[in-house]
Amino acid sequence: MSANQKIKYLCQFPQTSTTQPSHFELNKENTKKRRNKLFTSKISDKIFKGEEIESKENLLQNKERDNTLESIENKNPDENSAALNESVNNSEQRTTTSAKNKITDFFPSRRSSRITPSFLDILRLQVLKEQVNLAVNEPYLEIFTSKTKGRGLRTQLAFSKDEFVVEYKGDIINMKRAKRREYVYSLDPKIGCYMFYFTHNEKKLCIDATKETGDKGRLVNHSRLVPNLKAKIIDFGEKYPHLCLVAIREIQIGEELLFDYGDRTALTVEKHPWLLNT
Repeated sequence: MSANQKIKYLCQFPQTSTTQPSHFELNKENTKKRRNKLFTSKISDKIFKGEEIESKENLLQNKERDNTLESIENKNPDENSAALNESVNNSEQRTTTSAKNKITDFFPSRRSSRITPSFLDILRLQVLKEQVNLAVNEPYLEIFTSKTKGRGLRTQLAFSKDEFVVEYKGDIINMKRAKRREYVYSLDPKIGCYMFYFTHNEKKLCIDATKETGDKGRLVNHSRLVPNLKAKIIDFGEKYPHLCLVAIREIQIGEELLFDYGDRTALTVEKHPWLLNT
């Protein structure tokens, strides 16, 4: 068989390739599969994250809108106008309701963070109670002796106006017992005046600080003319109130602490005339 006859014979039958796909074609196919897989993964992520995918609510609204528009197109012009207005009103109502729900759910009503005056009073009272119970200032109060007054207190700490300085401590007794004690004390000229009378809850009481204790407040001397402290009765809700000595002006370091005892009874003034002239 000649060469031309052989070519003619082969052309009469379809050629079937038995060769395997090349390495390039396999890589191309694998790359295509990986790209499709990656694309599918990204779509899944978008669906999970809500990206480019409408929510169920939006899909329902769109479907409802399409149905409404389709029904409007099938009606006459007058009916179309009424239906269109009704659709717009319903859409606005749903939008308003949705907005209200979002505001209620995600933006709760504000609550005032301001501290009320009554609450401030409670805080101040609590701080004062701790200062009184701990006697915070007594380590800074110096005991000194004067030829004319005897013992007294001098401050090593500066105080502002209305600031708590020290508590005047002693036995709290009623007026009847106080008068008896005062008479007994008057018989001994070596005993000083440590009686402080006051009224609390319509009851007349007395703090007797005559007994020697480690409390320094009982050593604050009297001055009717130039006091730098004043006595304030503070009730912490306990059995008895506290007599707190508070600065009536700025007090400098080194000043003697003084307050007006306030006792102007005839018997007391007779025994202690310095209550009026100091």
